[in-house]
Amino acid sequence: MIFLTEYRIIRYVMSEARYIGEIETRLRALVHRSARFEQMCLEMEGAYPVLLKDILTRWGVHVDPNGHSHLSWVASPSPNVRQALDLLKEAPEAHPLNFDWYFHESTLQELVPMLSKFRSVLCLGCPTVFAALQQHQNGGLSALVDINEPLLDFLRLRIRRPETLIMGDLRKPLPRELTGRFEAVVVDPPWYTPFYFSWLQRAAEAVRKGEVFLSLFPRLLRPTAAQERTRIVKATRKAGADVKVHRDVLLYDTPPFETAALGRSGISLHHPWKKADLLQIRIERPLMLPQCRVIQEPEIDYLTYQIDRRIVKLRKAALDDPSTAVCLQSPYEDGSTILKSVSRRDRERTSIHLWFSNGRVYRVKGGRILAEVLGQLQMGLGEEAIMNCPEIRSVVQRGQIKAILETIHFALEGDSDAYTGTEVR
Repeated sequence: MIFLTEYRIIRYVMSEARYIGEIETRLRALVHRSARFEQMCLEMEGAYPVLLKDILTRWGVHVDPNGHSHLSWVASPSPNVRQALDLLKEAPEAHPLNFDWYFHESTLQELVPMLSKFRSVLCLGCPTVFAALQQHQNGGLSALVDINEPLLDFLRLRIRRPETLIMGDLRKPLPRELTGRFEAVVVDPPWYTPFYFSWLQRAAEAVRKGEVFLSLFPRLLRPTAAQERTRIVKATRKAGADVKVHRDVLLYDTPPFETAALGRSGISLHHPWKKADLLQIRIERPLMLPQCRVIQEPEIDYLTYQIDRRIVKLRKAALDDPSTAVCLQSPYEDGSTILKSVSRRDRERTSIHLWFSNGRVYRVKGGRILAEVLGQLQMGLGEEAIMNCPEIRSVVQRGQIKAILETIHFALEGDSDAYTGTEVR
């Protein structure tokens, strides 16, 4: 067992060395071309901009992370795509614990006309596609399965057929009424291999015989990404499906929390930088995909609050702290309350109890009182009403309640576009 563990460590270290080597080789070519930093980020197949900046700085190459690249995508989106995007501008904010990265308008402009040719389309974890199809389809059926309850509640009030919105955990089989009902399925899972196989299995349940369009993360996303991609494609083909890979078809908007994380390192990108491939999968018979270890879904471990458009998540484990002295602290040694990394591989993520959709994060003591305060804010109560709330006043002094509210309001009102360095609160 010890030998096996050591072998895995050695293999990972070697994989990381090859990964950095490939990034450096490609970066040198881009430096030789005098490419701007934003163009480098776009062409580096998912390598994180902070890593690219660190390598360039180490080489002594001047990086202007705030410079515009004058990149362009689509001159003007179609009216249907524009209506969908305008609708989602008012929706609850994307949150890192929901893996909320949404397609850019140029991607919707390509996907929606293609998908609208099918009489029925199921969207798994891609609300932007669903919203655009709602505007585009004439008599066709489209449905969305997602775990983001605030977003689903928002959409239910604004679409013609709210019954086509299903709150669902895609690790589990689809509801019976969805199985075998669709001609096409579009799938945008979190970019981790275990999610891919469970979400693809759900797609196969829904389509039986037809087309599945699956996003596939880029090769340099992390040291093992290239091998993971190969495994996903090979396993899907081995399961009996025909697979075509369309390179660099998908482009993603940068959500506020990622803008904040990049801004923490002094990077301000004015254009999208994250791309993915599109797998077009033809299914003719039931698939038998590999079983992977289960990744815990974020909704199980967190309480969710919506305050205006901001989404706030509090780790349930923080409620076990019996302390009545509420304290919100930075989870990082440098005192910053800005998310350092969106990656699940970041070891410091486990010390974060409170997550805001705009990229603010905290370690928490006295979680039960904090949960009560967040619940009151979600209901729209003002500061004076909360400070006089009997359930809170009975255990916390008025001055401390005021301090808690000040910190929460500071986090809620933070503008991710203004994050340019360390802040202490």
